Amino acid sequence: MKIVLNKIRPIFSIGVAVFYSMVVTLPLVAAQELLPVPVQSAEKVYTVEEIAQASCQLRSAAQAGDIEKVRQALNAGADINGCSSISGGYTPLIFAVGQGHAATVDMLIGAKAEVNQANEHSYLWTPLMLASSHGRADVVGMLLKAKAEVNQANSCDLTPLYRAVYRDHAGVVDMLIEAGADDSKLDDITITPEMRAVIDVAKVKRDVLQAQAAEVEQAQVAEVEQRCALQQQAAEVVQEKAVQEKAEEIKQDVLDVQSELEQVACIAVELAGECKLEANEQEDWLLLVLQDLTESMGQ
Repeated sequence: MKIVLNKIRPIFSIGVAVFYSMVVTLPLVAAQELLPVPVQSAEKVYTVEEIAQASCQLRSAAQAGDIEKVRQALNAGADINGCSSISGGYTPLIFAVGQGHAATVDMLIGAKAEVNQANEHSYLWTPLMLASSHGRADVVGMLLKAKAEVNQANSCDLTPLYRAVYRDHAGVVDMLIEAGADDSKLDDITITPEMRAVIDVAKVKRDVLQAQAAEVEQAQVAEVEQRCALQQQAAEVVQEKAVQEKAEEIKQDVLDVQSELEQVACIAVELAGECKLEANEQEDWLLLVLQDLTESMGQ
């Protein structure tokens, strides 16, 4: 009996293994093949709630000047230009500008924050107007470098220059006028002689710089035109040289043909001389033959 069991046991084990693979393993493999393959997105897609939360954190971090939290909020999907009615319609950039956080302003500008977006619920102040009103020359310089509109007015038709003059920020006034600020809307401000001198000097400096820029531009245009003229001359020289080389090639070809024709003419003359000599010899031979015949007939 033990012998029979020992013989049956391996066969039974193989049968169990086959049964397990057919009933359990194969259906699992088939089910896995039918399941959809998960797709990993290259960029994370944020929900509306995540964006709103990150945007709120970004505004708070910008107002506090916390650069690390600003970076975290941006990485979490925050709307860099997002604002809310609770925050007075202020964007993160306006918050940072208002608090004078130059490093934060620089980071937001580098992250492509809109430098001309005004706050929606407070007289449409732009970042440049706010920085000019507070006399923050470093921030004004950053905004102007980022192409902020120097003459963009708020809902009261006040410009950044107006606010800088009104608050007596001479350095900012100088920067704004040099950047092209229009000083025609300053009539209703009492301007001190010192500020008037700053404005006049800034305008003279701007005119000088514009004149210098125009001269530089004209010089650059003249240089470009001269370079184009030299390139044209060089092209004409190259073309003329190519034409001359082609003419020389044609001339050489003509000379070669003439030489070949002369050789053919010489050969023709030689052939003609040989033919003439042969004809003379044949004529002499015929004369001899006729003479012999005549003599033979006379005899």
